[in-house]
Amino acid sequence: MSHPPLAGIVLAAGKGTRMKSDLPKVLHRIAGVPMVEHVCRAMSEAGVEKIVVVIGHGAEKVREYLGEGYTYAVQDPPQGTGDAVRVALEALGPWDGPVLVSSGDTPLQTGEALKQLADRQRATGAGCAMATVELADPTGYGRVLFDGEKVVGVVEQKDATPEQRALKEVCVSVYAFDGLRLAEAIPQLTPNNAQGEYYLTDVPGLVGDAVAEKYDDPSLFIGINDRVQLSEAEAMLRARVLRKHMVAGVTIVDPQNTYIGIDVEIGPDTRLHPGTILEGRTVVGSNCEIGPNTRLTDSTVGDGAKIQYSVILDSQVGPKCKVGPYANLRMSAVLETGVKIGNFVEIKNSTLADGASVAHLSYL
Repeated sequence: MSHPPLAGIVLAAGKGTRMKSDLPKVLHRIAGVPMVEHVCRAMSEAGVEKIVVVIGHGAEKVREYLGEGYTYAVQDPPQGTGDAVRVALEALGPWDGPVLVSSGDTPLQTGEALKQLADRQRATGAGCAMATVELADPTGYGRVLFDGEKVVGVVEQKDATPEQRALKEVCVSVYAFDGLRLAEAIPQLTPNNAQGEYYLTDVPGLVGDAVAEKYDDPSLFIGINDRVQLSEAEAMLRARVLRKHMVAGVTIVDPQNTYIGIDVEIGPDTRLHPGTILEGRTVVGSNCEIGPNTRLTDSTVGDGAKIQYSVILDSQVGPKCKVGPYANLRMSAVLETGVKIGNFVEIKNSTLADGASVAHLSYL
C-alpha cells in the first residue's frame, strides 16, 4: 500500500551561544560530519522526499555547506521553534502527508528511528506523534503531560510547576505531524510563556489527539548545547561506527584509540592498530594492516596493503603496497601495485609504478 509523501523540517537557525564559537552550532562535526548533515541524512534514510532547513544565525555558512538539494527558510528574527516551523511551512507549501520535524543539533538519531515515528503517525492518523524518552535527570527538557495514554501537552522546564518537573518522560523535540493539521495549528500559537516565544511544544496540545512514541535508547535524541555534550556524542557515535565495522569483519585492536569517520569503508580481515585515524571518504580494502599511529584522509588503500606510522591525504595506495614508517603521501600521490615506501619519504602529485621502491629520506 502506498503512503502519502513524507516531508521533513530541520531546525538549524539557533546561535548556540554555549558552544562559544563563531561557527554555527549545527556545523560542528561529529565523526567527521556536521551535526545538521547527520539529521538530514537520517531524514533521507527514513524516506523523506523534501527537506526544508530553517536557517538564521550563520545562514550563509549553513547553506554553503549543505548546498543544493534542500529548500531553505530563513528565520529572522528568531522567535522560537514554533515560529521556525511557521517559516518552514511557508517554504514547504501545503503538504497532504506526514511532516517530520527535528532539531538540527540531535545528530545521533537514525533513519530507522525516524521511520518508526512516521509510521506511528500514519498508523494512528494522529495529528502528532512525538518521540519521547524517560530520563533519570530530565532537567532542561519539556515534560510530557498525559491523560491516560493520550498526550495533552508538553510543558517546558521554565514554565513547569514543581509537580510537573518531577515527571521523567520528556519530549525530545522530534515529531511526525499530519501536514495539514500542523499548518492549522501553527497560527494558533501564542508567546504566553517565560521565554516570550512561540513554542512548537504547544502544538501537540492544539491538534487534540497527539500520541507518544517512547524510545528505549535516550542517546538517539541527545541534543548538543556545549563542547562537553559534543564530546560525549562523538564518543557514542564513534562506538556505534566501530561496532559496525567489527561486526562486518574488521579487527580493531584498541577501540578506545581508533577513530573512523562515518563515511569510511573498510574490507573484511583488515586489522587496525592503536592510533589509527580514518577520515573523509577513505576506502580501505581487505586483508590490510593499518597503524599504529597512522592517519588516512580521503584516500584509497588496495587489498593487502600495509601502512604504519604514516600520514596519507588525498592519495591512492595500491594492493600489496608497504608504506612507512614515517611516510607522508599527499596531493594525489599514487602508488600502484606492490610499491614500497620507507621511512621519512614524502610523495606528492606523483605516480610510482608497479614494484617501485623508495627506501628512505626522499622527496618526490
